[in-house]
Amino acid sequence: MQYIDFNRTEKLLRKAGVDALVASSARNFHYVTGFKPWLPYLGPMLAIVPAQSRLAPTMILSSYVACGASQWSAIKDVRTYPLWMPMVDLDDIRKDRPIPPPKLPPYFTIEQPLHILSDVIKERGLQNGTIAVEKELLSDPRSHSVLVKDNPRARLVEADGIFVELQKVKTPDEITALKGATQLTIKGIQAIVSSRVLGATIGELHLRYKRGVLKAATPDNAMHLDALRAGITAGDFLSTLHWPGKQVTKGDIIWVDAGVNLFGYYADMGRTFSVGKPDALSKKVFSALKDGFEEGLRRIKPGVKFKEIHKAIQDRVVKSGLEWYARGSMGHMLGIGPGTHQPPPFISAEEETEFEANMVLCVENPAYVNGLGGFQIEEELLITTTGYEVLTKELPRDIVEV
Repeated sequence: MQYIDFNRTEKLLRKAGVDALVASSARNFHYVTGFKPWLPYLGPMLAIVPAQSRLAPTMILSSYVACGASQWSAIKDVRTYPLWMPMVDLDDIRKDRPIPPPKLPPYFTIEQPLHILSDVIKERGLQNGTIAVEKELLSDPRSHSVLVKDNPRARLVEADGIFVELQKVKTPDEITALKGATQLTIKGIQAIVSSRVLGATIGELHLRYKRGVLKAATPDNAMHLDALRAGITAGDFLSTLHWPGKQVTKGDIIWVDAGVNLFGYYADMGRTFSVGKPDALSKKVFSALKDGFEEGLRRIKPGVKFKEIHKAIQDRVVKSGLEWYARGSMGHMLGIGPGTHQPPPFISAEEETEFEANMVLCVENPAYVNGLGGFQIEEELLITTTGYEVLTKELPRDIVEV
């Protein structure tokens, strides 16, 4: 998998006056390398991408996971440090001469990969350059001290804004991962209401969702399926959100907001169901939300600013009868984990970001009425050169009677 676009990265780094980009968080290491470690305690992992394409990117990780990383990543320069767990090759064992046991550290330290990073910086001739490093690494006193001591002539700057800009627009591999996560989530939501819901508990609806997702998984993707997230309420929103024993009763509004993580990429979508015919107030609330939602969709295309969509949705919902309706965000970017939301930008009242082809995001305008229920319309969109593709079109956008 190659999630990062190295050509686009080079252009952004040059524009920012940065000579190299360093990833240290699990999210951004995965984004840069294409490798997602299966356990969180296998040592710190770093990746460095020089601005000049002639200089190869490098990933730095413990010897325990190096083999797996090499299989998944397009980055060929892999540097390792020893972990406390011994690793040995079969060919070494087969040698006639005895192999002396290695001296292994009791645990990993951040200094190990940082010293290797500094070696790579020097090898690439970047010791006098500007190095963009993630804030979490710079703000840690121990890490910062090592970086400054090892690279006294380098200028260290924060990389977080660069990663936000890079991850706005998706590569083909990212889009494939997001589409796969979306299809699995759709199967899970469909499973929730595939049989009688009246009398079922919210806990049972959660099980139906998970079973639906797992049933749709395949041998090719099941290993990379994670975080089968679902929020489900029936009737009163706040009191039933964390109440697995609550039984669904006639007239309940069922709110669903769900998404799975596939290959490290999160889906996020939501729908509204009614147990029997919805009452007049529920119809009014949902109808106004749908009017606003579709008003926003009609305006989405490359070059339109996010804030224009926020205004279009909110103004139309209010005009359609919900004078009290207001929401700070009408959607967000989708992409690599650990959470469903990417970093900013959000579809908000002051956001100047413009839609671009190959962005993947969700548009949503939920409403939560204590004593009545939650109402949700949340679609995932892939922005195209002329408009958008709805990735969640298999789910009806109406309030569905079950």
